[in-house]
Amino acid sequence: QAADGLPLYDTYLIGDILGNRFRALDAGERLPESLVHYQEELLNRLEIDDVQQLKTTLAATLAVAYEPLSAAALADLLHRRTLLASPGDVELVHRALGAVGSIVRRGVTPEGEVGFALYHQSLREHMLASERMKNSIATAKSAIANAATDPGASAASAYLFRRGVEHLLKVARSADALGLLCSFPYLMARLQRTVSVVHRQGL
Repeated sequence: QAADGLPLYDTYLIGDILGNRFRALDAGERLPESLVHYQEELLNRLEIDDVQQLKTTLAATLAVAYEPLSAAALADLLHRRTLLASPGDVELVHRALGAVGSIVRRGVTPEGEVGFALYHQSLREHMLASERMKNSIATAKSAIANAATDPGASAASAYLFRRGVEHLLKVARSADALGLLCSFPYLMARLQRTVSVVHRQGL
């Protein structure tokens, strides 16, 4: 009845029975109500969804960042990596932050916004050295360094102007760092962002 004549439902069910997923069908154990429910359950079982996709990259980004990042800045950085369809999808970033909430703390960005960072420096150091995070950390470092070469005027640009050269040097891209520091348009844009932060802080 739940299969509604669809053989794919039966295929999923037979596989789960053989894999001992269902053990009490004779005792009235409930099956997914339909093929749609079954496939949604499969995604949930395998933890396949938008939040799960972002969790590791988000945590790695916070591990390599030098200061708290706002949700908007994180969304910008994740969008640059094509992990978000839109740089304005801050709600999804908040959901991902909630999913890793036990290792994240709130802070304040230099712009005076609510920012997010890893809970403790020792956790940051552990993640940076962890073998299980090796690829995620390396790609996070590379992605921020790439973004630093073109900060633009987006939500993460203030951070990239402030810390971008450090990120480039961290991945041994000294030529790119030197190129930015010798670029008059870049230095003027960087100065403007720095001055705006100073004014907001009343200094």
